Amino acid sequence: MIFHVYRYCSCYMLFLSLFLCRVLSTDGIIESVKRRRYYEKPCRKRERKSYENCKRIYNTEMARKISFVSKTQRQDPWLGC
Repeated sequence: MIFHVYRYCSCYMLFLSLFLCRVLSTDGIIESVKRRRYYEKPCRKRERKSYENCKRIYNTEMARKISFVSKTQRQDPWLGC
């Protein structure tokens, strides 16, 4: 019986650790901690910020484009074909 309770607790702790890891990675905390582990040169920091900005713009534009393409309530532009 003690083994069964211990096994249940370990599974529960594993679930909690996975949940916490997912929440922290979603918030971007894990990446910021990894980034601050070592010194980042100013030129690399500017390059990273520029890359992140371009990536953010690209992702928002692609999301907008995909949402437009996936709309179902549109008129057919090729009538009669």
